[in-house]
Amino acid sequence: MERINPLSEVMAEHNLNYYQIHNKSSTHQERLTSSIAPDYGKAVSRMIGEQYDRLIELKSLKTNDNLKVLEVGPAEGLLALNILRNLRKERPEVYKKIEFHLADFSIHSTLKKNLEEFEQDGKIKIWQHNITDKLPVKGFHFVIANEVLDDLPATQATLLNGLVHSYHVEEKRKSQFGENKSFSLVFRPSPSTELSKINSYVIRHGLKLEEKSWPIIYFGVEKALKNFSSAMAPHGALFLMDYMNDSSHRKGIWEELGERGPSVNYTAPLDLTSVKSIALKNGFNHLWQGRLSDVLSKHDVHSLSADKEIRDFEGPILGLPYYAMLFSKPGKK
Repeated sequence: MERINPLSEVMAEHNLNYYQIHNKSSTHQERLTSSIAPDYGKAVSRMIGEQYDRLIELKSLKTNDNLKVLEVGPAEGLLALNILRNLRKERPEVYKKIEFHLADFSIHSTLKKNLEEFEQDGKIKIWQHNITDKLPVKGFHFVIANEVLDDLPATQATLLNGLVHSYHVEEKRKSQFGENKSFSLVFRPSPSTELSKINSYVIRHGLKLEEKSWPIIYFGVEKALKNFSSAMAPHGALFLMDYMNDSSHRKGIWEELGERGPSVNYTAPLDLTSVKSIALKNGFNHLWQGRLSDVLSKHDVHSLSADKEIRDFEGPILGLPYYAMLFSKPGKK
């Protein structure tokens, strides 16, 4: 038995199933930033402190306003835990103001337990949500998307024999009961429903579909950044961190973690230029970008163990560097 579906549709369904089956959320303990959470959390907490100072200077945060922070894909909450602990220690005036939201399409079973001390302090709000849908809460001053955008629906497309082709997932079952499934990525002509979306995306971003060009089409990233933009306060900041393609490293769609059967997961490495372009088209200003190690050093966090973890993960495990990007929303006109 065989079934072939467009990759973007499979990513929307299978990736969600993958995390639900494994009781994970959109980022999880297997990711790099979980293993360096204390150092990374300290650096991000200092970024939030800088954003607070900036908003005060711009008079964009009123005396009675809370500082609203959103982390999407919080997993077990290790990043949030270390951000809040460090703010409480280093910037008590910021901690006093903070209202920390955590949103994920599948809430990890240990999230609330790990953040119990801050829930009792009235600092956190947890809600289940898919970030490709409009966010139900508005007015965020700082949004964190940490190792999550690569899991959103995407595809690769090209022009073959005059027809637009895109990735499809070929699913083979060895029995009628669905046991012993196998999955593989294959190029097929794009169905009409996906073709119109691909053509619109290509036009919006000035891409070319040629036989020698195989761009990744970031449907989900575009939707997520649009939703972030509409949910952020004037002068709000958006912090993105993920493994990304750059001028010296190029990879396409991945079948992640070697998982087979109903738990298969696909991931699309982000492209620095593409992410920046999508953000700018959604009204963001580009402030800064650098490697993950730069995030730590830029905020006076020096850790030999964290540096080694980053080198090991970027090298033999992924073969791609981790990049961070910081954007801001303009103020009111």
